[in-house]
Amino acid sequence: MHALRLAPILLAALLPVVPGCQSARDRDRDPSPLVPMPVLMSTGGQDAQIERTGVFLAHRPLDLLPLGQDVVEDLSIDFDTQTAVVVTLGQRPTAGHWVRIRSAQLEGDRLYVQFTINEPGEDQMVAQVITHPWAVATIPRVGPQVRIHAEPEEVTGAALPDDIFPGDDLP
Repeated sequence: MHALRLAPILLAALLPVVPGCQSARDRDRDPSPLVPMPVLMSTGGQDAQIERTGVFLAHRPLDLLPLGQDVVEDLSIDFDTQTAVVVTLGQRPTAGHWVRIRSAQLEGDRLYVQFTINEPGEDQMVAQVITHPWAVATIPRVGPQVRIHAEPEEVTGAALPDDIFPGDDLP
């Protein structure tokens, strides 16, 4: 019976403390503002020969070599002032797969990268050829301590946007 009388008192005493509680995630969260990073250049292709799906940052030309030597030579990236964001889809069994980097935001040491991944629709006619889709976008230089947080949007059967590979017209 005494426990029932004490319950409201204990509850009243603890309620003011609850709103002040923080999760470990909130305590560890960097209070830095979210800064939009301009995409300075964006390009992509189907022939990266990278077997795994992934998102990574390239801080020097050597980091881009898995995309192929010809790709590295075609890209004009000033690694003194820029960082390349790379998205690879790994091996795909048909044409019709593509990826496009849409935007990036920096918050402290976290880089949030938004991109679209397209899978061909079931009723789409596509070439039966193995592809390795990839996309590269350059942003103002970020340090090597920056970690990527990928935010993909998956679509099915979308037409390849006209501006997805503007790098095809590189000088």
